[in-house]
Amino acid sequence: MYVEYTTPTGEIPSLCGIWWNPDGTDTAVLVDVPCDSLGGNWDSLRPVWQRHS
Repeated sequence: MYVEYTTPTGEIPSLCGIWWNPDGTDTAVLVDVPCDSLGGNWDSLRPVWQRHS
């Protein structure tokens, strides 16, 4: 399972992240970064998932 998500905006900067369950167990991986650092594109996060899934 793989999910791309964004936290709600408000007083703090939004976070964009990916969550995935690499092996179907109860363990999952979560990566959050400030959305501004992505330049409006998820492509920089997807290689992290691809390398470690």
